[in-house]
Amino acid sequence: MYRHLNKQVGVVLVVALFMIVFLSGGKYASVQADDPIPDYINQVNSANLVAVASDLVTLYGPRREDNFRPFINANCTYGSTVYPKSTIEMSADYIKARFEAMGYPPEAITMEQLPGGAGHNVYVTKVGSAYPNVYIEFSGHYDTVPESPGGNDNASGTTAVIELARVLKDYPNRYSMRFILWAAEEYSVQRGSAYYGSTYHVQQALARGEQIKAGLVMDHIGWPYPGDPTGYMNQVSYNGAEAQRIANLFNQVRSDYGIVIGFGMDAGVQNSDEHSYWDYGLTAVSSGGGWLYYRPHYHSCGDTVSNIDFTNVLRVTQQNLAVGLKLDTEVAGATSTPTHTVTGTPPTPIPTNTPGPSTPTNTPIPGMEFPSTGEIDNFNQPDESLGGNWSGIVAGYSITSNQLRVSNSGEQDIYWNGSSFGADQEAFVTISTIGVGSVEIGLALKSQSSSSYSPGLIDVLYDPGSQQVQVWTFHSTQGWIQHGSHIPATFINGDQFGVRARANGQVEVYKNGSLIGSRTVTAWPYYTQGGYIGLFMLSASGTVLDNFGGGMMGTLPTSTPSPIPPTTTSMPTETPIPPTATNSSTNTPLPPTATSTPTETPIPPTATNTPTNTPLPPTATSTPTETPIPPTPTNTPLPPTATSTPTETPIPPTATNTPTNTPLPPTATSTPTATNTPTNTPLPPTATSTPTATNTPTNTPLPPTATSTPTETPIPPTATNTPTNTPLPPTATSTPTETPVPPTATNTPTNTPLPPTATSTPTNTPTPGSDFPATGILDDFNRANGILGNNWSGKTAGYAIAANQLIVSSTGEQDVYWNSSLLGADQEVFVTLTAINLNSTEIGLGLKSQSSSSFAPGIIDVLYNPAGNLVQVWTYQSSQGWVQRGASIPVTFVNGDQFGARAKANGQVEVYRNGTLIGVRDVTAWSYFTQGGYIGLFMYSANNTVLDNFGGGTMDALPTATASPTPLTASPTPTQTPLPPTPTSTSIPLSPTPAPTSTPTSSGEVIYVSSTNNGTVGGVAFNDEDILAYDTATGLWSMYFDGSDVGITGDVNAFYVLPDGDLLLSLDAAATVGSLGSVDDSDIVRFTPTSLGDNTSGTFSWYLVGASVGLTTNNEDIDAIDFTADGRLVVSTIGAFSVTGASGSGEDLMALNANGNGWTLYFDGSDVGLSNTTSEWINGGWTDHVANQIYLTTAGTFSVTGVSGNGADIFICTPITLGATTSCTFSSYWIGSAYGFTGQVVDGLHIVK
Repeated sequence: MYRHLNKQVGVVLVVALFMIVFLSGGKYASVQADDPIPDYINQVNSANLVAVASDLVTLYGPRREDNFRPFINANCTYGSTVYPKSTIEMSADYIKARFEAMGYPPEAITMEQLPGGAGHNVYVTKVGSAYPNVYIEFSGHYDTVPESPGGNDNASGTTAVIELARVLKDYPNRYSMRFILWAAEEYSVQRGSAYYGSTYHVQQALARGEQIKAGLVMDHIGWPYPGDPTGYMNQVSYNGAEAQRIANLFNQVRSDYGIVIGFGMDAGVQNSDEHSYWDYGLTAVSSGGGWLYYRPHYHSCGDTVSNIDFTNVLRVTQQNLAVGLKLDTEVAGATSTPTHTVTGTPPTPIPTNTPGPSTPTNTPIPGMEFPSTGEIDNFNQPDESLGGNWSGIVAGYSITSNQLRVSNSGEQDIYWNGSSFGADQEAFVTISTIGVGSVEIGLALKSQSSSSYSPGLIDVLYDPGSQQVQVWTFHSTQGWIQHGSHIPATFINGDQFGVRARANGQVEVYKNGSLIGSRTVTAWPYYTQGGYIGLFMLSASGTVLDNFGGGMMGTLPTSTPSPIPPTTTSMPTETPIPPTATNSSTNTPLPPTATSTPTETPIPPTATNTPTNTPLPPTATSTPTETPIPPTPTNTPLPPTATSTPTETPIPPTATNTPTNTPLPPTATSTPTATNTPTNTPLPPTATSTPTATNTPTNTPLPPTATSTPTETPIPPTATNTPTNTPLPPTATSTPTETPVPPTATNTPTNTPLPPTATSTPTNTPTPGSDFPATGILDDFNRANGILGNNWSGKTAGYAIAANQLIVSSTGEQDVYWNSSLLGADQEVFVTLTAINLNSTEIGLGLKSQSSSSFAPGIIDVLYNPAGNLVQVWTYQSSQGWVQRGASIPVTFVNGDQFGARAKANGQVEVYRNGTLIGVRDVTAWSYFTQGGYIGLFMYSANNTVLDNFGGGTMDALPTATASPTPLTASPTPTQTPLPPTPTSTSIPLSPTPAPTSTPTSSGEVIYVSSTNNGTVGGVAFNDEDILAYDTATGLWSMYFDGSDVGITGDVNAFYVLPDGDLLLSLDAAATVGSLGSVDDSDIVRFTPTSLGDNTSGTFSWYLVGASVGLTTNNEDIDAIDFTADGRLVVSTIGAFSVTGASGSGEDLMALNANGNGWTLYFDGSDVGLSNTTSEWINGGWTDHVANQIYLTTAGTFSVTGVSGNGADIFICTPITLGATTSCTFSSYWIGSAYGFTGQVVDGLHIVK
């Protein structure tokens, strides 16, 4: 399913179980005896549903027009099978054959060819006996995104439609019925849009004069919802009164026919093929299963058949069958679907010679010059925080160079609290710099609070990715509602963005003082009232603003657009057009009547061959209507990223997504344009721009700075958009330095300022250890123009062979891999940069990729950013996300240069320009640094870059490249808060396994602990909501995380320090946490700090909702957090647990399965002598995966072989075996009383070595 960023609109979740009455006479005794529906419901066959879905996934996934090979596992690994047709065409033939096998005659089966090679819609038609020209259409898409085999999305919906065609083959239908499988629902760079197949079909049907009574769309219906009392769910989305009536039928048939499934309905939240109907004023309702609450492996490699809950599929199929047959019994006219009179034959519309009314232009005559009020804040003040006149999430902004910078990702809403303005008000701001990947740059008006949107506000947002403005309102009883369609607009750096909200409910949008559109919000209860104005950002880190202003206006005339007389060219009639990659519509306001509110009718930009919608005359109420032709997107969507995608409804970035009831801010939507799809995987860092002259020595670990910290903190997706599981690659950070110095080998956090050590700092004049390259060319691209070929996999559609060279032919993220051989742990890669697009974000080399088709398992990405003239080294793995390793390396490549990199088994990554070593970075903190993998190319927004002579391979043993030492010159920065050490350029080997001793065996380790009690240690007073740091090198204690500073007042009884410095936290008792609202003690939240220590600050986001993964009883509260070596979440609970796949008690650890469905027993404490008593239940755990040791604490006194102690102590299990049969040897690590922790109980543990 393709999704844009949509707000949740009026979601109504029916969670109460309904009673199924069993009377004498059978299950359906309460149903009229002549009702045929029960018999047909009982014919829906689970085995058929499983068989078809399994074939589609295993034989043809991913199903794309540019793919010819299927995946063979859940890691997106391609098999050796190469089909003669694309997998989308192979799937179409398969579906056609299924229809034929059912006995449908050839003339009933249609293979509807889509323009541009996008595939075929495949459908079978049953002509109705009473209304042959009016159709009920059951449908679902069968294509997939490139990185997914497409199990739930959408083999589940496809198999349902095919099964309905089988069951209803001989049903005596009164209306005509179609069973349609759409191609091209998912976005494609080639065609530039989503919903392409269904949009084309609707246009063709209308062109034939057909009427559509209802479209019943099924998309990813195999996701259940464990939180519903039934365990199953169907979330139904509608748009319009008739669709709402049909949505209510989905609720009714549950009780009518005993279909046991949870039910929810919303006004247009879902984004699938139902939009193709809605965009033409037709009636459609979509079934989405439990997607709104639970969608593991969405748009990712793990969306296999095992990810489908076929019971949920069965019951949603039965619901659609029952609703469809109820609709079939209705008399003609029981539908609000308009009749369209269409001329011409898409997709080549030809204007007719029928003169039309005048065409309004986009030159409106404003009612008053905009703005009519003055500036409120020009931000001309010293660099610091915003100040007292602003409230809300002010920590997300900072003053820099007399401008306002959005410094944090996520949702950042702030309000000018100096005054509340009247019912006619305006707000404006200058957009000095639009941050890369920004999702929303918004203005808030009529906020009913000076600190939060929760009571209500108007949010007018600009989405740079899709180049459109949208008007949204929030009200506690309505949720988020978009008013009217999108307003196409392109803002550039320096433009003024402005909005007026009037007492009559009209909201006007301005660009540089010109009115570009208006919307009416009279359905919002507060439209007649005044309120506060402010700013509303989402994932807009790096955006720079200036000259914020606004206030209350005087009495103003309403802004009206000015119509122009008809030209000599005729107006074409309403001829539907399929979206094309170049057809971007613009909004032209219609001239209002004396009492009307003008609305926009999108008109394609070309007047010679693109039909427009003829404006309708005013109705009896003098309100012009909008009949929009869906605009064709011209933007290329970014791949999903928790920095450019996000969304706000708390759904953890794991496979278990359950939103809370906290109202969320609006995010940009785009129908039917292609947009960024958020993901549940941490996002790549975006470009930052913080010049530094020298580096700070790393003898005093500091929190990440803006020059090296990627903004990959996952933003919890809202219930209105579905994140994908494919994180974006890192984009270049632009940090110019004069003499970049990689971090030194000194890696010991201290609590006092240290003088510079004698540790040498590598310079950028290194002495190479050997000639580069040491391997040969693999592909010189000397062949016929066309596709890359079978030796390459990944996003090959983004590249093309041209003139014996490789051209990057698409924007967005394009990663490809040389799949012919898996290279060893010492490997290199290189390519010639024949022509560099200087506007490229990334020209990158991939090394040690753990997959030959995707970076998702893990990769080293060495990227060159032409704009910043720098190279950066990044790694990705699921448990860490994207992490930059070391500082940026300044370098300028010119056309013809060779760009190369080496990744060694010792974790050293070397970067080369024309065979000369220009920098070295260390990646030993990345789990796969000792392993081999695939090499490849990684581009981001690098279209028209030309490459040649790609090469690389496994190297023989080579000497390590060295750098010339220079004395340190920078002064160290003291800190009182030891943080996890910064990755350095020289790997520091871990100490050997500690011997049984009461003291740590290696110096320089930092032990992070939380306690069940309040107390004082080493002069540091703490409470149970705090986390302390003990530095084993200095023997000093310090405050690491002060929970009370960020609103936590209860015990933090589990935590984990992520590699990027974020914290995962679980609480001892349910509590309200920041903007997340209620957090259960079985949940995990993520804290992204802006500061730590005695003055802790930052933001919270969701990581895991415990109930969504089966943690539902009081004993199943989380009290320890860790990860396996392959990145799976490990937890302990406070008592006995029984979840899918595992059961145990408080002395055990369990690991969440990689697919998010169920658990595995990871550590059985009873096998190694931990008894099932409260005192020996595990209270904290941390694993050293390099030394293969598990560090443990218990709730009280414990005694295992060779070691005994109490809750203040830490001991080590060196495992021999793990899982259902656990065995290990024990040793003591840390005796709490020896370090002042007497009488405390460690209930959270993490160690940094």
